[in-house]
Amino acid sequence: MRIKRLLAIPVIFGAWVGGHAATPAFEMPDTAKITRAIEYQLDTYPASQLADVYKNFFQDYYGPGHILADKNHSRAYLLEEMSDTTVAWEGPIFEPTGANGNFVRVNMSVIRDGDVTFDTYFDAFARSIEGIVPPTDTEWRSAWSRIDSVLTSHGATFRNEVSDREMIAHKLADGDFAVHHSKVYNDTYHFHYRIFSREIFEKEILPKISKDTK
Repeated sequence: MRIKRLLAIPVIFGAWVGGHAATPAFEMPDTAKITRAIEYQLDTYPASQLADVYKNFFQDYYGPGHILADKNHSRAYLLEEMSDTTVAWEGPIFEPTGANGNFVRVNMSVIRDGDVTFDTYFDAFARSIEGIVPPTDTEWRSAWSRIDSVLTSHGATFRNEVSDREMIAHKLADGDFAVHHSKVYNDTYHFHYRIFSREIFEKEILPKISKDTK
């Protein structure tokens, strides 16, 4: 299953991002890319709630900055998560975020499987905040409004949608935009990952984890 999953994702990845590299200045995603990202999310994670869809698009613009506010704490938390013997290592090995694919979620299982060392993984993850050009508050609110309108036209509905919409509206109002995955998502998929800039991922991580396909 490992090789099969690894081979499938780059096909999606290449079609998704359309040639973008690193973390460009704000770019409003077009409807086709939003639709493709939504369909991937709902096909891959059908138990997703609205908060999980929102988080995916948020990560595409903001990367891991909010997680790395304290690098020492982030490193300790990653070590603790890696040492948890109850963790079920599920989910794809990697996948792009949002509609533009500015960042990549990389499964922590690549450390467990010996493809990437802990220090290499964390160092690349920590450097992924460099050069981020986040949208202004107004730009993010406009982007989410467009994404939400595509969700609505797509006919997507979610469990606990009313409470999630209230939570997101509050976040958008007070400017604290980051959200957590829903409990349902975490309990269902057990996807333990960190977010990497696409450029760092392609140069430093992908060559190490793609060796299994050769």
